[in-house]
Amino acid sequence: MSSKPERISELDVLRGVAAVWVVLFHFAVRYHEQPGPSVSKLGEYAVHLFFIISGFVIFMTLRNTRTGADFIVSRASRLYPAYWAAVLLTGAVMVVAPPFEKCAVTLPQVAVNLTMLQQWLRVREVDGVYWMLAIELAFYGWMFLIFKLRALNRIELIGAVWIAVEIIVRKWERLQNPILDPGIIPSIISRTFLLEHAHLFVAGMVFYRIRTEGSTLGRSALLGGCLFTHLFIHGPYATPYLAIFFGVFLLIARRKLGWLALRPLVWLGSISYPLYLVHQNIGYTVMRQLSAQRTEVQVAAAFSVAILLATILHYIVEKPALRLLRNWYAARRTPGNT
Repeated sequence: MSSKPERISELDVLRGVAAVWVVLFHFAVRYHEQPGPSVSKLGEYAVHLFFIISGFVIFMTLRNTRTGADFIVSRASRLYPAYWAAVLLTGAVMVVAPPFEKCAVTLPQVAVNLTMLQQWLRVREVDGVYWMLAIELAFYGWMFLIFKLRALNRIELIGAVWIAVEIIVRKWERLQNPILDPGIIPSIISRTFLLEHAHLFVAGMVFYRIRTEGSTLGRSALLGGCLFTHLFIHGPYATPYLAIFFGVFLLIARRKLGWLALRPLVWLGSISYPLYLVHQNIGYTVMRQLSAQRTEVQVAAAFSVAILLATILHYIVEKPALRLLRNWYAARRTPGNT
């Protein structure tokens, strides 16, 4: 399908850390704010880390990909099997025992969610954490276009334009509505064009370039632009977290964090995708059933259930499906079988 990209175990560790960060935030903080909106953005910062990782990995993947079809199969086989299982599992729990009224779902809603296009189809997600997937899909779409235009080598110029657009759009929004609650631009438009997160993906791609080709003044300046964009869009409280993430990625780019790839942490990274997908509403249901217990007991039980379900999905669904689909695609590409 394509030449196999370098496996960087430190990225698996970061995935695991980000996933656990999100899970514990939802269970220890967000659950107790239900059914109203969260007053804290702390959990979202872990998602920012996911986006930097995605920028790094997707650019690395495309640099080792021969055709657009290879990329589509690679991403679809990675995303959909575990997602389908998570949607069906979460949907079943939300039909039978939703933790809050607003979490209840219908079978048609579950069916639409299986496409992963529910935001564009204006159907509510089966689980609130799926909002991130719309942004990931949009990023994949833009990167696919850049790949087809053979413009990967111009990614730094494209990235600079992209973050400039982010700043211009946000500045225009503030001129129209200084409060920005809600924003002027519909969320689906913002997510499709990555108007709040493009700089995070760009940063990941720049760190990959630094790892493979070295630092340059232009790449350093672009990373500085990404930090400034983050400050402008997400505010001063969020920016120190991004600066820490950048420091970690700089060490990865310079191959200084190999010692971090401890087997338990790498394993945690391997289950991070299903863990992210199944933890929130199912975990809330567990906590609701244990409402008479102390908060620590509720969180521990929900976390244990989430880890168990993620592990089952990883070994029973994610890994076998990934191997099956990619082997099927490789066989179809073999001369004489096409």
